[in-house]
Amino acid sequence: MLLRPFLQSVETWASVIIGILSGMFYLLGSKLLVRLKIDDAVDAIPVHCVGGAWGVISTGLLSKGTLLLAAFEQDEHIGWCKY
Repeated sequence: MLLRPFLQSVETWASVIIGILSGMFYLLGSKLLVRLKIDDAVDAIPVHCVGGAWGVISTGLLSKGTLLLAAFEQDEHIGWCKY
């Protein structure tokens, strides 16, 4: 399969929501590390683990069939939030 320059499976409005919620989850994860007294000087765990996990889950939830078809030539497994 030839890789296309813009492989996307969610609409623009959904990616904005994903980014906003990812920032909120980062803040919650950072506060949780402080509360649990886990030393993470550069906040790598909240950014990469919490934000990354949210990005993977939310992309699966909000993917759109027509965008999957255009990007990956298949639309069998669309997100749970079908719109």
